[in-house]
Amino acid sequence: MLKPILSPVLAFVLMSGVLSFACAPSAEAKPDKRKAAQERARQIAGHNLALEGHTAFKQKRFDDAIAKFTEAAKLKPLDPSVNYFLGLSAMYKDDYKLAEKALSRVVVMSGPKDKFAVSALQCFDSRRKEFDRARPYSCLINGGKFWRWAKERMPINVYLSNGSQLPKGFVGNDLNPQKMKQLSGWFRDPKFVSRLQVLRHFRPEYASAVKAGLNDWGWANTEGFLKYQIVDDPSKADILVFYCSTLNGNLPSMSTIPEGRHDPVVVQFPVEYFYKLPLDTWPTVIRSIAGHEFGHAFGLQHSDFKRDLMYPTDKIKFVHRNTDQTGPNVVTNNDAATLRALYDLPAPILKK
Repeated sequence: MLKPILSPVLAFVLMSGVLSFACAPSAEAKPDKRKAAQERARQIAGHNLALEGHTAFKQKRFDDAIAKFTEAAKLKPLDPSVNYFLGLSAMYKDDYKLAEKALSRVVVMSGPKDKFAVSALQCFDSRRKEFDRARPYSCLINGGKFWRWAKERMPINVYLSNGSQLPKGFVGNDLNPQKMKQLSGWFRDPKFVSRLQVLRHFRPEYASAVKAGLNDWGWANTEGFLKYQIVDDPSKADILVFYCSTLNGNLPSMSTIPEGRHDPVVVQFPVEYFYKLPLDTWPTVIRSIAGHEFGHAFGLQHSDFKRDLMYPTDKIKFVHRNTDQTGPNVVTNNDAATLRALYDLPAPILKK
């Protein structure tokens, strides 16, 4: 018999029959009165469905609870409590596919100290085998929001330059909103990128490894929830890759996500950092670093687990001992579960 996995706070919530309905803040403008009324009606309907699901859960009618919480989640997809109890109900029915989907959404949309996220991670930790050792992580950014690409923007166009660097004053620096706005305007000129200088120490092997890092996310293309493609025209790109000599703080890579929803993401790789690596480590290390940056370009944030691809690259010691490569990470089940959940949610910030 599956035992309940509840924190003391959630145990009180369950026994008292009270559910929390905290939604992530919306980045949209204030709706008009009609839309506001429709939204209130949706929230009330979702609240009532959740209460019915809660009653079914207490009575151990888990099939009914799943049905009610599933409908409630459609109306209140950014409610951690609804998704949590949906996942817990699915666990009682040994439906770990549904449980992983619902509980991953809780973790992705919540901060690490959120009571529902903490309890959701307890579920993953206590049933590691059943969840195929997946442990998702939060995708919140400053302001308690998260972002991803809108479905209508897909396939996401990725431009991989052959060693080009951004203009002076933009290259190698953390690009502020004003600089990104200026660059976005320049990128609309198809000839702009062709006029950029190629770095002296750039090697074709770097570009091949960066492309391999992008293709490490190809499974998402196959599953169909995240579509991307490589393009030759930078003026049509949503993500652009450039190179620089060094980055501030000697970082191994940098992604800049612009505030403008229609502006492209810019990724920079420092060739001097790569140049100092042992020659035989280039393909593996650069591929790992590139895959990490493309994860950011798709909306993922950092993981705390050291073997995840989204573990901070500046914390990894890239060491090469004979044929044993210790350091470079690959896409794990944690990364995969997180990305799936991210694109299963209506993000407060959508790149359209």
